[in-house]
This record gives sequence, structure tokens and C-alpha cells, in this order.
Amino acid sequence: MGPITNSTDRSPEITDADLEAGQCLTEAPPRLESRASDGPPAPPPPAVQALVDKHPAKKDWCGSQGTEWVPEGLGKVDWSDACKTHDECYGTPGANKFLCDYGLQQDISLDCAAQGGGIMCQLMAGVFFHGVRTPQGEEAFERAQAAAAKQGAQ
Repeated sequence: MGPITNSTDRSPEITDADLEAGQCLTEAPPRLESRASDGPPAPPPPAVQALVDKHPAKKDWCGSQGTEWVPEGLGKVDWSDACKTHDECYGTPGANKFLCDYGLQQDISLDCAAQGGGIMCQLMAGVFFHGVRTPQGEEAFERAQAAAAKQGAQ
């Protein structure tokens, strides 16, 4: 596969070797604290888009409203099942958000180990944990809890 480019961006080309080595992850992360009142979310940086393009989602388990660009894996590692388990935890009535989030980190870390992911993969487990500990993660948890309560009332 050749270099990955973004035709609307003039960033340097990112190759598969850069992705595997994690060298494309040196740019600033996307802003996570955006709200619906801020308008549409900004497009992800080229390195994140390259990961998204490399790992097309079966279903968007990783990410929520406004964060559909969150990757389902890194390199050869697929952690979409960890995200699915995390979503199901959020949707369990009375769930403990911290335990759901910590479980996500542990599950991604286990996926990295089981599927031959390197140190960058292990670091991504921590990135995901901190990503869901944001106000946007709190909103996703509250939406899932409200939906679970509504479904339980029917």
C-alpha cells in the first residue's frame, strides 16, 4: 500500500511504516470538549483519519456522537470488542462509570497483548481511558443510562 494522503490537507504523507511505528502520532490530538452548540465537530487530524481509513468500522462501537472518527484498532490489533463491551457497560442500568472505563482500558490492553500489539498499542489503552474520562464521555454515559432507564420502564 502506498502513502496515505489527505487531499484537503497539506500535511506530510503518512506511510504504513509510520503508522506501525507510531511516528504519525506527534501532532496535537483533536479537541474533545466540543459541544453541539459549537457547530459541527472539526475533522480529525490526518494521522487519526489514516487510522480510521485503515480500520473501517464494522459498527461504530468506538466513539459516540461527535467522535465517530475514533479508531477501532491500531495496526493489526482490533479492539472493537472492547469498545462494544464498554458501550454495553454504559447501557447497564446503575452501572459504575469508572468501572466501565477502567474495564475498557484493561480490555484494550489485553487485546494488544493477545494480538501482538506493541508499546504504542498499550499506550492507546491509556489514551482511550483518559478519552472517556472527559465531559464528552460523561455525556455519553448519561445518555446511555437514560436510554437504559427508559427501556427498563417499558
